[in-house]
Amino acid sequence: MLPVTDTKPLNEADANCRPAFVCGHSFGGSRREWTEASALLADGFRTIAVDTPGFGDANKITGYTVAEMVDHYVQTIKGLNLDRYVLVGHSMTGKVAAIVASKAEEYGIKGPEKLVLLTPTPLGVEPISQEMIDGLVHMERNKENCEKFVLSHSHAKLPQAIFDRTVEAVMQVNPDAWAAWLLHGTQEDWISRASPIKTETLIITAEYDPEWSAPVQNRLTVPHHQHARVTTIKGSGHLVPLEAPEALVATLREFVGN
Repeated sequence: MLPVTDTKPLNEADANCRPAFVCGHSFGGSRREWTEASALLADGFRTIAVDTPGFGDANKITGYTVAEMVDHYVQTIKGLNLDRYVLVGHSMTGKVAAIVASKAEEYGIKGPEKLVLLTPTPLGVEPISQEMIDGLVHMERNKENCEKFVLSHSHAKLPQAIFDRTVEAVMQVNPDAWAAWLLHGTQEDWISRASPIKTETLIITAEYDPEWSAPVQNRLTVPHHQHARVTTIKGSGHLVPLEAPEALVATLREFVGN
């Protein structure tokens, strides 16, 4: 089972009558990116933030192919013994979450009631240049470069404590996991194996995320879902849970209907 932060609802009765949110993080991130949003969701919902193999406190856990990451998520969901849940994938883990939702029964788990893909990478091959892949693979992850990485993925100015925490997460990533996602995870094509995805899906984009904008998601993600719609968080870059937690939580609440 992967490391998780399990934020219980303020009212214990809400844990039984509402689905829990199971949340993954972006490339270079960790489950701590959900700290602020989880606190806001606690007024009504249980939130379980998960570290992916090689990231955060799972940086000693191996299994970096997409299939292995999916299996780790499946085992974690089994271990949580959830009756009802909404699966949330952010960026890198958007691909993982979509596959889990699509193939849940094959893996022997109950599928999510709903699926949220937050600035997700696509089921197919990611349209990333070889130059960018090479640059990131060979990037020395010292503090200065990791600060630049965070700044390049965000638009809103992060509070210093949150910025420092996010930079620390980038520095903490296992080098093999970092390279594996860039060289292989981005290139794995799961379209024929996982689509069409039947779970009701909300695809959330960010106004200042040029890489994964609404037009890109409409082209690369929406066609592989039977029931999907796209919405946009204003004023945010790629790191939506850190940049705009209030707007994100309001969007999640509206989608779940509670």
